[in-house]
Amino acid sequence: MQRTLAEMRLISAVDYDLLALYCDAWQEFADCAKAVDSEGRYFTTDKGYIAVHPAKLARDKAIETIARLGDRLGIGINKRRGLKVVNPDEDEDAGDCAAQYAKKKPRRNASR
Repeated sequence: MQRTLAEMRLISAVDYDLLALYCDAWQEFADCAKAVDSEGRYFTTDKGYIAVHPAKLARDKAIETIARLGDRLGIGINKRRGLKVVNPDEDEDAGDCAAQYAKKKPRRNASR
């Protein structure tokens, strides 16, 4: 069974709009990349000048947007290093000694 990002606690409702923007940027990148592949990176204007194809400029902007939103979503090898994946079937603090210690009930001092 595949678990969703929400079930793995990698994303929450507050991230959905940001994820939607990330997906839109990917679609923009794919559409522009297809246009650049078929039409080329440059074109000749009506006056005979060579110019950068607008789809290439839009593709490059989409790449920047994907990188920026990816950072905010924690996507990328450098960002994943700090993520903690939690198995909802297990204790959330399993393997986190500090969190387990903080949950312990305080001991009464035996000398009192």
